[in-house]
Amino acid sequence: MKKIDSSKELNNFVEANVYYSDNPYLNANEKLEVAMWFALPSVLTSYSFLATSIYSVNYSFNWFCLFGIPITVNLISGLINWFFYSKKLNIFFGTTIFNGWLLFVLQIAVTIFLVVKSAYILAVLLVIFSYNPFFNPLEPHAYLYSYFSNKKYKIHPYYAFFKRFYKYRFPFENG
Repeated sequence: MKKIDSSKELNNFVEANVYYSDNPYLNANEKLEVAMWFALPSVLTSYSFLATSIYSVNYSFNWFCLFGIPITVNLISGLINWFFYSKKLNIFFGTTIFNGWLLFVLQIAVTIFLVVKSAYILAVLLVIFSYNPFFNPLEPHAYLYSYFSNKKYKIHPYYAFFKRFYKYRFPFENG
């Protein structure tokens, strides 16, 4: 890691690596766009976990597949999302079938379904994974995005998104 010699360099380092929603670098629409972009693999993972949960109650399905399928969906969709981006598709999906309220309703419905089917452990896991954004081992894309953004840009993944697809240059960047 590079040695930081001045308070300005330290401030630039912190600004580049800590994203906060009221940052002055992006406007409201850009903040929404990057949030939808980052969340896309998460939403796909949630849908696949809901589907595998329902399937596992009705048919014989091992725990490896129950969690392996959503993790695979997350990794594949995360890679596609990192390397290929379409603003129109991002906004379309983020405001329609991948809308947070629709997903929330489906998660509640599937949780109720699992409880009715006496799949209590699975219902508890669904609640933990669905409603706790700070603990979800089914979303390795977040680590992948951090790795890619640190390797090439040395900035937070949200800022790296704007550098990659919009060629932004942020004031905190050195050089």
